[in-house]
Amino acid sequence: TVAIQTITVIDTTAPEFTYVPGNATSECSDGELLETLYADEAEASDNCGAFDIVMEQDSASAGGSGNGEYTITRTFTVTDDAGNSSVAVQTITVVDTTSPEFTYVPGDETVECSAQASLDALYADEAQASDNCGSFNIVMEQDSTSAEGSGTGEYTITRTFIVTDDAGNNTVAVQTITVIDTTAPEYTYVPADATYECSDFDAIAEALAENGTASDNCGAVEVAFVNVYTNTDALGNYTVTRTFTATDDAGNSTEAVQVITVIDTTAPEFLYVPGDETVECSDQDQLDALYADEAIATDNCGNFEIVMVQDSASAAGSGTGEYTITRTFTVTDDAGNNTVAVQTITVIDTTAPEYTYVPADATYECSDFAVIAEALAENGTASDNCGAVEVTFVNVYTNTDALGNYTVTRT
Repeated sequence: TVAIQTITVIDTTAPEFTYVPGNATSECSDGELLETLYADEAEASDNCGAFDIVMEQDSASAGGSGNGEYTITRTFTVTDDAGNSSVAVQTITVVDTTSPEFTYVPGDETVECSAQASLDALYADEAQASDNCGSFNIVMEQDSTSAEGSGTGEYTITRTFIVTDDAGNNTVAVQTITVIDTTAPEYTYVPADATYECSDFDAIAEALAENGTASDNCGAVEVAFVNVYTNTDALGNYTVTRTFTATDDAGNSTEAVQVITVIDTTAPEFLYVPGDETVECSDQDQLDALYADEAIATDNCGNFEIVMVQDSASAAGSGTGEYTITRTFTVTDDAGNNTVAVQTITVIDTTAPEYTYVPADATYECSDFAVIAEALAENGTASDNCGAVEVTFVNVYTNTDALGNYTVTRT
């Protein structure tokens, strides 16, 4: 009798790694280290028979990372001849922490602000750089600053070069360009010397406000002026010395001078002159009012004075109350220009004197010789509105048939 035992030997145990390269981090530029890591292989053993180790390598970059930043995944698979397998993974993290370096940076320079060609050449000069791993970008930021107290034509240009690689590492370099302005501006127009009548107020005001113009080799120019007055005894006669100063933004300046001469050749004018009048010699109130009435004048420029000279004259054969008053008004300004006006007041006497006493009619006895003689000699008295009065009389006799009877009419 035969009996059979079958013993089946199986292999269900996967091989085991005896060594797996550990996770590592390497600078992207460290080629030697990377080569060492790439050459490092896993080791394994199996409980029964032969095995094979296969390594699969993948490279992946995180979103937004640079060319020099990525992760290498090395997957080791050991498989024995029974098909059992084990897997181990090594992660190599490649980083980029090294900033790029400048290979050339434009040097500091000092240039005159008017040298545009030199400035253009400096602006066009760019920095150069290199990076240890991947791509990079150079950005230039240009700022212009002026020192306190300097003008627009004096400033400092700071050109800041920033080189940044795709991992965000950067290096900064600075070029300083100092712009200077040492050239004074030049006048393009200066008002000419001029003479004006003092009454030409608008023309004088315009002339005194007129400014010169200038140009500068670099930028803005400010032209300022100072008017210095030289007066005389007359308000309307004076000179104005106008000094123009053209200053550029760097403080360089140039001066020019204009002289304006103002003269007064215009006589003052009467605004009012009392008119000619005829007045009764007895009308003292009117005469007083006429004497008090003054002329009024004006001058085109300055001060003036009115002087009145009064003369009185009587025509031949005229009475005390008949005469002519001549009032001569002369207005003279402080430059000596004058105007004359005349008022004539004719004083007349057309009013008869008035008796203050006339002897009354009387009757006398013819034998009263002394009384009659005294009565026939008695005069009347009178007064006049203006001057002296002379009273005369004429006795006219009217006789009758009797010698002792008569009348005397006394006029």
